[in-house]
Amino acid sequence: MDKLPLEGGAAHTRPDRPLRQSRARQGTSKSPRSVSHSESSDPDRPEADLFTYVPPERRTHLNPEEAPLLVVSNRAFTEADTPDAWLYLLVNRDEGEELMREGLRLDARAPLLMTERSGVFALLAAQAEDMADDAHETPGLLLRARKSDLTPWIEADPDMSARLGVACYLLSRQTPSG
Repeated sequence: MDKLPLEGGAAHTRPDRPLRQSRARQGTSKSPRSVSHSESSDPDRPEADLFTYVPPERRTHLNPEEAPLLVVSNRAFTEADTPDAWLYLLVNRDEGEELMREGLRLDARAPLLMTERSGVFALLAAQAEDMADDAHETPGLLLRARKSDLTPWIEADPDMSARLGVACYLLSRQTPSG
């Protein structure tokens, strides 16, 4: 015999108990708790389709209005500085002026290295070593931007963090995190 004689769930129901109602029928009872979920949703609203997902738009830069850069001057940084709400960036003067005018670029192939306040001293020391090797190197420009403006676009840089001994970040994400 090809077909099993299972109809209406009678094979699983004890003969002395009545058959249970389906969930759709339970919604018509007088109990307020028995209202089904399908009846409470809006029938005119279409269900979400997995194939209509639109990925976030890739960005190539942040405008100066989105993440304003400020020049840090006349400030002595030490290793003992406490953390603050800023991320610092050390670049040469021409690049710094361009970043302030055009905005920050988001490029995974050439990311901008940023650090917290405690890492500025280490960045300055690393730049001094590089300048000793290259006589044509111009002094750097120290810029800062609010960390909250950059958080969706940064990722931790474990290599530079280990080298400098402080938390370093790469400004390289083209789609925001989170």
